Amino acid sequence: MASSRHFFFAAVVAAMTSGSSAANAAAPAPTATERETARALMDDGYVKAEHGDHAGALKSFLAADALMHVPTTSLQVAREQVALGQLVEARVTLLPILLSNAVPGEPPVFTTARQQAQATYDALNPRIPSLRVTVTGPIDLATATLRIDALSVPATALGVPFRVNPGHHHVSIADKAGTAAERETDVPEGAAKDVALTVTAAPASASALEPASGSESAVVADETGKGNPAQAWLRWGGVALAVAGAGAGAVTGALSLSSGSSAKALCTGNACPPAAWGDLNQARTTATISDVAFAVGGVGLVAFLASFAFGSGSATPTKAGSALDVWVGGRAVGVSANF
Repeated sequence: MASSRHFFFAAVVAAMTSGSSAANAAAPAPTATERETARALMDDGYVKAEHGDHAGALKSFLAADALMHVPTTSLQVAREQVALGQLVEARVTLLPILLSNAVPGEPPVFTTARQQAQATYDALNPRIPSLRVTVTGPIDLATATLRIDALSVPATALGVPFRVNPGHHHVSIADKAGTAAERETDVPEGAAKDVALTVTAAPASASALEPASGSESAVVADETGKGNPAQAWLRWGGVALAVAGAGAGAVTGALSLSSGSSAKALCTGNACPPAAWGDLNQARTTATISDVAFAVGGVGLVAFLASFAFGSGSATPTKAGSALDVWVGGRAVGVSANF
């Protein structure tokens, strides 16, 4: 088998040395280096094809055909494309062979290759499947792009059989507005399959998705302090101020009570010796600081409660008969509520 292949290609090469210019006057005759390289590539392709490596064989035959540009090398390319299921590509490869004219003096193997190419070309025709794509739904066909796998297909191909290789295919369509549809499908050899795409409306714009003023979503946004930046600052700033004020007031109040107790132990009635004066002064100072701190905390609490109504067109309704009281005084601040 290998020796017959060598003889076949040797005959082609020998004929090319004298007849290649007649066979293809537009192209220069291959050089000796190109012919030898092509021979080695063809041998490599035959070996790979016999071992089932059709992808490798196709690569070798394509390289040889690029060097020789003769019917015999092109025929081997087409045969490997058929073996790989590339039926459409094989027909494209065979067509130039059929369109080339025999010329006096060309090798007989070229005539044989043309005859085999014609037979292969005719046999492939009924084997090539087709997809007929139809589209329903709101889509602008003037700006739409139809794709079958990675191939961009003209919109005029909608509704007509579009020839494809057998196997798995991804079909999609989309216009500039974002309206789109897609579908996966499998088609066997010789089948004519319909693929119906149903498009959906383009996604709504961001502005259309925003809640209307006064809607439930808008009220929730206001109530969480996220709908208004000033409201958020008032709310969480009030919380921080209330916590800080209450904490400082409690600490300084405790210090005031401690200093007052120490001074009272040295005093008799309202008469206090000089030794108690320091504790008395500290007790008064920390008491004043404690009062101010609690007052600041109260302001923070009022700001926090006021934030629920600040900047909101509608406040959360309270139950009938409910009451909310805020009180600030002395060294304490608080809230009382009845529901």
